Amino acid sequence: MARIVSVPVKTGAGHLADRYGARRTVQGLGGVLLVAGALWVAAPSAALGAAPAVVFAASVSGVFPLANLLALEALGDRGALLGTYRSAQMATGAIAAAAIGAGAATIGLRASLAVTLLAPVGLVAFGSTRDARVPSSSAGS
Repeated sequence: MARIVSVPVKTGAGHLADRYGARRTVQGLGGVLLVAGALWVAAPSAALGAAPAVVFAASVSGVFPLANLLALEALGDRGALLGTYRSAQMATGAIAAAAIGAGAATIGLRASLAVTLLAPVGLVAFGSTRDARVPSSSAGS
């Protein structure tokens, strides 16, 4: 189900990035991830956790195009750096999946997923930082 809704989420995230900026959109998605993830972890049954799990997974898919956009803005047309970034992004996803699985086997799935909620907190914090390359409106006054 998350794969099905990931296409419109990616498109919607791109639209929001065009309108509000990638950084603010990442911040918003981080908030959605945090709420959906908390509801998923706190759900008393798999049936009640299904909807927040789908929202969480779909929202994750919206973060990646924004991360690529931010990398492109930061790195420009330096192909080798962009390729390295993208490879690191995919490796991080693979390592995270393995770590969540290992955590689930050791401390339980619910506790392992609760630890993953630190990532959306980081996205919200990242979105609230100002891009040093963009002068503030008060610059030059």
